[in-house]
Formats: sequence, C-alpha cells, structure tokens
Amino acid sequence: MKISDVITHIISLITLLGVYHKYMFSLLEKRSETLRKELDKKLDKDDWEHEKELFLKLHSDSTKNVIDGIRRIEKRISRIEDRLMN
Repeated sequence: MKISDVITHIISLITLLGVYHKYMFSLLEKRSETLRKELDKKLDKDDWEHEKELFLKLHSDSTKNVIDGIRRIEKRISRIEDRLMN
C-alpha cells in the first residue's frame, strides 16, 4: 500500500467518524428538545392546577364573605325595623 492510500483511508475513517458523531448529536438534540417540551407541558399543567386551587379557594372565601355580609345586613335591617315598629 502506498502512503497516499493510507492517508486516503485515514481521512475516510475520520470523515465517517465525524459524520457518525454529528448524526448522534442531532439525535440527542432532538430527544433533548422533546424532553424539554414534555417538561414544559408538565410544568404548565402543574402551574394550571396550582392556579385553579388558588382560584377555587379565593372564590369560596369570597362567597363566604358575601354571605356573611348579607347576614349582617339582614340583622341590621331587622334591628332597624324593630326600632321603627316600636
């Protein structure tokens, strides 16, 4: 074998290794992007669940406050009616 043949084989081998590594990196990058998207969806879902729980808690607290306010108003109205009737 001539030196030029050996150099050609070495260059071919290096090129094949380079192409192989580039292909593997692209596969890893695609998988990484897929995992990142899944994680973002999971985080978005967790955030949504947390926001939903807070909203329901605030809504129930708000409803309780409105009911308490209405009861106080009814008591005041009944006291005012009693004073007016007497």
